[in-house]
Amino acid sequence: EIANHYEEFKPIAKQISSNGIALICDKYSGNKVYAEKLKSLGFSEFKVDRFISSHIDSDATKYNAAKSLIDEAKNNDMNICFVGVENGDQFNLLRDYNNNVRIQGYYFYRPLEKNAFIEVLRDNSKN
Repeated sequence: EIANHYEEFKPIAKQISSNGIALICDKYSGNKVYAEKLKSLGFSEFKVDRFISSHIDSDATKYNAAKSLIDEAKNNDMNICFVGVENGDQFNLLRDYNNNVRIQGYYFYRPLEKNAFIEVLRDNSKN
């Protein structure tokens, strides 16, 4: 939507940012809008779509796309998060290329139902 409504989004983004709210672009692929434009709107981070993250350990094209996005984030002084990292090989590939990337996915924790999530929070808050 940002790519299709860039000019309309400018005043909205400015108002949001002026209230101390961080803007993070979800499901980023780099195809429709570039990090430079996101940065100009006040975005500080983008989360890479799992379509790119998945299989970077077995598909050189996806791994090269991931590296390009990491470089794009670095060049624009933005944070980057890879969504859908499912195993140690994927984690290590990303961290070996740039240890500042943020990573989330099944590799760290499987999704939980609401009640199970609440129990984990309760257990961890006791520590």
